[in-house]
Amino acid sequence: MPEGKNIHRFADIMKGKYVSVPTVTEPYKETMIYLHGGGTTGKSKTIRHSSYSLNYLAYSFFLLDKDHDYGNSYNLCVLPCFHAYGLGGAMHYALCNAYSAIVMPKFDAYEANEKIRKYNVQEILGVPNMFKKMYEADNFINEGLKNLNFVSCGGDIVSEHFIEEFTKALHDNGSNAALCRGWGLTEMCAIGTTNSWIYTKPNSVGVPVESVEVQIVDEDGNELDYGVLGEITLRGEMMMNGYLPDGYVKDDGIWTDKDGVKWIRTGDMGMLDEEGFLYFLGRKKRIIIISGYNVYPHTIEQKLARLDYLLETCAVQGYDENGKPCVKLCIVLKNPEENHDEIKEKVLDFCKENLDHFSVPRKIEILDALPRTKVDKINFLAISDAAPEGAPANV
Repeated sequence: MPEGKNIHRFADIMKGKYVSVPTVTEPYKETMIYLHGGGTTGKSKTIRHSSYSLNYLAYSFFLLDKDHDYGNSYNLCVLPCFHAYGLGGAMHYALCNAYSAIVMPKFDAYEANEKIRKYNVQEILGVPNMFKKMYEADNFINEGLKNLNFVSCGGDIVSEHFIEEFTKALHDNGSNAALCRGWGLTEMCAIGTTNSWIYTKPNSVGVPVESVEVQIVDEDGNELDYGVLGEITLRGEMMMNGYLPDGYVKDDGIWTDKDGVKWIRTGDMGMLDEEGFLYFLGRKKRIIIISGYNVYPHTIEQKLARLDYLLETCAVQGYDENGKPCVKLCIVLKNPEENHDEIKEKVLDFCKENLDHFSVPRKIEILDALPRTKVDKINFLAISDAAPEGAPANV
């Protein structure tokens, strides 16, 4: 930890007149905190983590950070602290690396921009919708942007188009930072891979952070080659201890391969390239199967991100009037006053020109806003069609 007049070590603080507590030595990997998963694919799980995994998360971020004015630089904590990304990344790491933390108990885009303008905010971690709201607010462009040097985005899908726009705005206003897309899950204390100022590649979710190893496997757990799509598995020092209660999930959420190595099978689909960059294709549970063909909503949404008249999109499981599975596309317009029928026709024409036959939506709905979870992720289950009676879902 760096030294400085505004930096106080926890051990020194605890030398004051406080109730004494026993020193923890060996049990540092025992469960010390319970964190809730995002719950975007159904019932939220409660995940058991140790102080070791939380501290290793802070260490991983430390290796990616840039030098800053220790004790006089601010981290803007816009993420909720009941979430692993907020507690471990935005709060715990910031304090470990001598940032002063500005906590926003309830996120407000205008106020977040004002904090960046007023204080020497150098670090901010958030989910895509937070950065989108900040970018769209009329006070986003301000003199404080030049101070930002670590901007990390995860927790949900963000398009390459938006990353380019946001990063350009930072550079145009004096910052050398970029909006860095990452990927992770609560079972790995929020982060598994990320782009950074050290390593980055368009359309990827980056490379594994310190100690993390990623493999792509098939249904039987066999490792797949580079460039082959499969389920993402990972392991590392930040792995959870399991779920609460024990036995809630088969094998306690940790899978052991044929060599006896323990992994987390994430339920996310992706592929690795030969340089070790990971490409995320979406949740396994979000795949829409039409006539035996796998449709990936993430691919549809990335294509539609080019359309400047759309604010948000979400492709979900739908069923046509005959009960057959199809793609249902929910969109939010930048200008709600535009003719809805004309917009639907434009979107459909674009999809027919840029997507394969099975990925073209058969249903398009225009919404005022996409539903969100408590951690501001898109709640795709809330807008998915229910399976017709007697038919299995997603077949």
